[in-house]
Amino acid sequence: MMDLFNFIAEKNNFKINHSQSLSGGDISDVYLLNTSHGDYVIKINDSDKINIFLSEQTGLLALKNSNTLRIPEVYNVGQFTSYSYIIMEYIPSGDPKNDTFKNFGEKLAKLHMHTSDAFGFKSNNLIGTLPQLNNEHATWSEFYWEERIKPQFQLAVQKGLMSLENIPSKEKFKQAIDQEFCDAKPSLIHGDLWNGNYLVDDKGDVALIDPAVYYGHPMMDIGMSQLFGGFPNAFLEAYKDSSNCAKSWQSQIELAQLYYLLVHLNLFGTSYLSPVLRIKEKFLDA
Repeated sequence: MMDLFNFIAEKNNFKINHSQSLSGGDISDVYLLNTSHGDYVIKINDSDKINIFLSEQTGLLALKNSNTLRIPEVYNVGQFTSYSYIIMEYIPSGDPKNDTFKNFGEKLAKLHMHTSDAFGFKSNNLIGTLPQLNNEHATWSEFYWEERIKPQFQLAVQKGLMSLENIPSKEKFKQAIDQEFCDAKPSLIHGDLWNGNYLVDDKGDVALIDPAVYYGHPMMDIGMSQLFGGFPNAFLEAYKDSSNCAKSWQSQIELAQLYYLLVHLNLFGTSYLSPVLRIKEKFLDA
């Protein structure tokens, strides 16, 4: 590892005073580098995994260009011998203020106001360690089925986590989505907005990290935020007040969570099968 750090120090013309391992490195090793030019975060993986970091750089830049929430600056993505790496701005953590999560909800609504002509993104990326396809489609129901739900159901069957009979028909699924998401517009979303992918900085503002960006339905971010907790009610209420949430937003949240539950099923096993089948039965087996 020291040979990589020495290479990075020489490439960036600074001296590394010390390094410290950081938590949250489920996919890559993460370090805080204290240097003569300040503090940086570096993520490290095998050299053939550089696409992880290139996708992260692309997603962070898309979010940063929205000028809404704080997003860490990416300084460099590269390879050295057996390593690939990404060097980013270090954002010191702080304590939330009284209006932190209200502001978070309002700014997320502003992020979602950045729209495109089609659902998808200019490049594929990852959700966790799984590939996430972003081929463009004109409708949300077509995109959500072809690029999100169908691949995850098929993977679960391949892994022996469910039977082929559990996969809903494309027609029934699209009908349910068209009914519940009649307000669908391609909005810029974080794509993996659980409580481990935001932090509160030293000024009490929220910063987003580790995105899985694409132009999708805004309820994908809200659905993920509500799946495992960690988002105070002030966040959701401010978001609802600042956006055009449909009357069926609770149903939209559940159908958005279907994707993330399928991802967790494929990553972590059958403890996630029951909630997947519950949502499927509620909306697709009626």
